[in-house]
Amino acid sequence: LNLASLLLPGGGEAAVSGRIFAQGGRPEYSGKLDAHADNLRALLGWLGKDVGPVPASRLRKFAFSSSIKGTHQRLKVQDAKVSIDTTRIDGDITLALRERLAFGATVNVDSLDLDAYAPPRRQPKSKKNVQTGKDAVKRLGTKYSIKSAPTASQKPLAPLAFLNHFDANVRLR
Repeated sequence: LNLASLLLPGGGEAAVSGRIFAQGGRPEYSGKLDAHADNLRALLGWLGKDVGPVPASRLRKFAFSSSIKGTHQRLKVQDAKVSIDTTRIDGDITLALRERLAFGATVNVDSLDLDAYAPPRRQPKSKKNVQTGKDAVKRLGTKYSIKSAPTASQKPLAPLAFLNHFDANVRLR
């Protein structure tokens, strides 16, 4: 099998081509991966993702291409090129498949306008409903005092504990 392709909703298509061969008695893979969608919103909807809050002018076009090489010990995604709407990203990723997972990545982003993907901001109906910080403190009373703020002993970095389970070397530009 030299080529496998898949038609997707939203004018999307994904294709993988390449070959698997033995090198020193172990399998290796070398190939190319290409994917695109003319309507990324429709594709994400088909995948069960709610994109309703994102403005309708966003998540339209998507394209991805890269070379892939792999062995039983390492997977390399090289010359990756991603475009989402007007954003262009390129880079390389190497994943070391060992007991302690490791990866290295170099990612270059030309420009990224995250505000364009944010839902529209709601404006207060009138200034009568707007509270100042002092008004909020008066309304809350002493229930929320400075004593309820997290302390060092409460481990505020606990959500980042997953970073202890793999090695990473990432360069973003």
